[in-house]
Amino acid sequence: MDYSRIEILIEKYLEGVTSLDEEKYLKAFFLNNRELPEEFSCYRYLFDFFETESSEESKSYISIPKNNKKNRFVNSKLVYSFGLAASVVIFLTVALVFFYPEQKQVYAYIDGKAVVDKQKAIEETKKALLIISNNYNEATENLNYLKVFNDVTEQVTKKY
Repeated sequence: MDYSRIEILIEKYLEGVTSLDEEKYLKAFFLNNRELPEEFSCYRYLFDFFETESSEESKSYISIPKNNKKNRFVNSKLVYSFGLAASVVIFLTVALVFFYPEQKQVYAYIDGKAVVDKQKAIEETKKALLIISNNYNEATENLNYLKVFNDVTEQVTKKY
């Protein structure tokens, strides 16, 4: 028997490029020939499986509901309701975007009041930073006295 043609057909079958006639030939070959070389035995099981499964009938049936006018009416009413709701949402969004007054940009809050003038916010920030800087400088001056005290304490402890 010429197994080279069968090998070529199997390669084509596994690649998915066989014609229906070639698949019928392979199916007939594997179903009719029970004594095959070892390399073809796995394909025989494959085609046997296809044959047994194609002959089985399904025990469960799917019932398709009839298309009655009531279902169509309910569906169209539902679609209409969703369309109306979407239209209202779009209208409100457009109204808010175009008719809502634009708020001024707030640059800072001073004593709980919003400052919308950029220059005034900068001046107030500079004043606040100057106050912080002055307090820091006063604090560091007091630390100089502490440093002198610390140096004297170290000298006394080294002597004794």
